[in-house]
Amino acid sequence: GLPHFSATQISQVPPTAPQVPPWKIYKSGANFRTESSPGQSTVYVPGSNKIYKTFPHPAFCVELPMDKTPTLRSPLQQDPGTKIEKPVGTEVFEGHACTVEDVVLRSAGGAELHAKVWEANDLKGFPVKIEALGSPTFIFRDIVLTTPDPALFQPPAKCPRLEEIKPKIISSEPTKK
Repeated sequence: GLPHFSATQISQVPPTAPQVPPWKIYKSGANFRTESSPGQSTVYVPGSNKIYKTFPHPAFCVELPMDKTPTLRSPLQQDPGTKIEKPVGTEVFEGHACTVEDVVLRSAGGAELHAKVWEANDLKGFPVKIEALGSPTFIFRDIVLTTPDPALFQPPAKCPRLEEIKPKIISSEPTKK
C-alpha cells in the first residue's frame, strides 16, 4: 500500500553485531530496488517473477527467479497479505508527527512480522521507523514521494540467468612450477 518513493534505509543493530551500511531504496508500482553499496543493487520485478542482482567487482549481474531466491530485503517490501493495525498513540520522530501503530503483516506463505511502526503524518503515513522484535530497527530518511526514474527498474543488459552461469572448477592440487 505504499506510494511510489525513494528513501535511505538505516538499520540500527546492536554494537556487537556486524554493522550494515545505509541502503538506498526505490519503489514504483510493484517494482522495488535496493542499493546496498555503489554498484551493488537488487531489482525486484514481480510481474516477471525475476530478481536482478548486480555486483561491482568485477562488474557482473545475474537473473534469478523471485520465488526461489533468499535475499535481504527492505521491511518496506512486503509480500501481499493482510495488514492489521492497532493504533497505540502518537509521537514525534525526527521532526515528523507520527501515528504509532502495532502492525502484523502476513505473507501469502503464512509468515508473520509483528512490528511497531511510526507513520509520518506529513508524509501521507509513510513509515519513518519500524521496530520488530528480534530484528534491527529500521529508520527511513531522505524520503521523496514521487515516482523514481523508470530506468532504475530496468533489468541490466546481458544479464545471464543463474542456470546459464558455468562455475569455475578450481583444482585442489598444487600448481607445478
